[in-house]
Amino acid sequence: MLVTPLQLAVSYEALVNGGRVVSPRLGKAILSPSGALVRTLPSPVVGRLPVSQGTLSDIMSAMYDVPRAKKGTARGAFHGFPFGQIAVGGKTGTADVAHKQPTSWFASFGGPAGHAPQYVVVTMVTQAGQGASVAAPAARAVWDGIYRLEHHPAALAKGTPPKTLPVITPDGSVHPPGTHIAPQRRTSRPVAPATPGATPAALPPAGRIRAGPYA
Repeated sequence: MLVTPLQLAVSYEALVNGGRVVSPRLGKAILSPSGALVRTLPSPVVGRLPVSQGTLSDIMSAMYDVPRAKKGTARGAFHGFPFGQIAVGGKTGTADVAHKQPTSWFASFGGPAGHAPQYVVVTMVTQAGQGASVAAPAARAVWDGIYRLEHHPAALAKGTPPKTLPVITPDGSVHPPGTHIAPQRRTSRPVAPATPGATPAALPPAGRIRAGPYA
């Protein structure tokens, strides 16, 4: 079987949402620079898994045991994980590749304990060996970052995506939404003509771009 990480993520998402196959999107919405909602980017349902809800529930129940049951293949990678806060289920994978080391996989779903899964996390590391040894610990680190577990800083506060855009300063640094950045005073300098056919050593300052080297 040949599958991409995104295809596997879509299949796991269908597993945990009742069998609906959703076409993935890279964004959830478009916001203005001020953080106001411009429009949402819906993910259309393009199919449905041909199995019963009971079968899906049985599969999910078995996958919840993979990282925490005594014989679960990801038990070692998730030893000590706070399952009482965040319930994670998944499956390790070791994909053999001819003349190379195996590809390490771990596909998972999870969310606040006692509630429906909120996210799907799929990790794949080429030529890294068994899924339990590399991909599963990497996925655990992702879950830690989403929900601020095990002393990790939270990538998403309370597991919820931000409603406003981060603030990006002219030097390229990124700051949390709502951060006030004092405006910087710009200085302009003349642009020297370029030699025809030569690549400029640096870009011209903002606001000083000309139509051509002799404009």
